[in-house]
Amino acid sequence: MPALLPPRFNRPIDCRRRSTAGGRTLIYAVLIIGCILTVTPFVWTILASFKTHAEIIDPAQRTFLPREFTFSNYQTIFSDPSLPLARFYANSLFVALSNVVIHTFTKFAVRLRVRQSSNFASSACCSPTSSPR
Repeated sequence: MPALLPPRFNRPIDCRRRSTAGGRTLIYAVLIIGCILTVTPFVWTILASFKTHAEIIDPAQRTFLPREFTFSNYQTIFSDPSLPLARFYANSLFVALSNVVIHTFTKFAVRLRVRQSSNFASSACCSPTSSPR
């Protein structure tokens, strides 16, 4: 028996919104402004690494681009004996690897515990696709 709905309700529903050129332009403008706001501090930091100390500190000499590109900051980092750069990298490597090992074993232990359990809620939190095999 056919439905007793008006013809306009018998058509498939189109869930996509009709975007206008103004709406799309506004979305792109917001996205571009967001990208610029996100990238600017990184660019500023990289450019500041090529400036002299006076250009960074002195407000009268502060500019976005360095007046003269200098690599003295990088020479200081790599040649200063009071700055143990190798130790810094070793510490970072140790922290990263220990995090990977601890989280891998923890996830594996939780997965084993969930397999023994018949509770659906606890098994849903640890899907097989997110656990180590």
